[in-house]
Amino acid sequence: MSEKARELVERMAAAGEWPEPELFEQIAAEGEEAVEPLLEVVRRPAEGWPAEAPLYHAICLLAMIRSPKAVPDLVGLFLRYDNENLEPLPQALEGTGRAAVEPLLEVMRKEDLRWYPRAVASTAAAAASEGDPALRGRVLATLREVLADSLAHLDDLTSDQAELVSFVMGDLAEMADPKARDLVNAALEAGFTDIYDREYIEEVYRRGGLPPLKKTDQLKFLRESHEAHQRREREMAEAAARPRPAPPPALPPRAQETPSVAEPRRPSPFLRDERKVGRNDPCWCGSGKKYKKCHMRKDQK
Repeated sequence: MSEKARELVERMAAAGEWPEPELFEQIAAEGEEAVEPLLEVVRRPAEGWPAEAPLYHAICLLAMIRSPKAVPDLVGLFLRYDNENLEPLPQALEGTGRAAVEPLLEVMRKEDLRWYPRAVASTAAAAASEGDPALRGRVLATLREVLADSLAHLDDLTSDQAELVSFVMGDLAEMADPKARDLVNAALEAGFTDIYDREYIEEVYRRGGLPPLKKTDQLKFLRESHEAHQRREREMAEAAARPRPAPPPALPPRAQETPSVAEPRRPSPFLRDERKVGRNDPCWCGSGKKYKKCHMRKDQK
């Protein structure tokens, strides 16, 4: 670990929500030298945004460097967070093998966790097992186990557990696991069709599964996020600097006000969300992730 790498990472952490993109590039160029300082950021307690911004940036940078030393700390984040901080982890853990797969499968089995960390952990386990058929088989077996157990206790499922069933069913189908066909059909029969319908499931199996989405260029993503923020700041400053029109003169009070029935209030066209993205489509932000595992939760808030 070099002093230069530590200094750069500390500058990034001190910058908070919007470090300059060049700082990210300099840290990434340090490679393994930057891993330990970045892990120190990962280990620091942080709660809420923007306090979590340095953590998120550190995870994105570790996803670029892809060091085996980072695996235990990265896997530990699934037990600490239930939010967008988990988004870069599948890419950061891709191809890390048994060191990540077994702990991630333990996360999948933790019934006291919310559905989102468990769902992202299943994606990360699949990524970590890439290139190892035996490990991929372990991932699929665990997903089948989770789905079978949930279907055996349908009457006792919470809404959170039911959400996980839908994602596990979809993950098994998208990996075209032949041993899961009966379980997937049983989940469809039980009504888990809010995310995946039967037509989609059949099509995915017919195609032999889905190819992985493109990998995120983390530097590009961080740079574009910073540029978008700068653009918004300029627009807000320009709007605040414009002279405001004088308010219209007040109308004189009427002698006798005739009550009238107000027209139903119509939604403003300016409040309409124009992003019509399916849960399984690539996310609108260009991250390369599926919408359901990227901005869907944030857009629904």
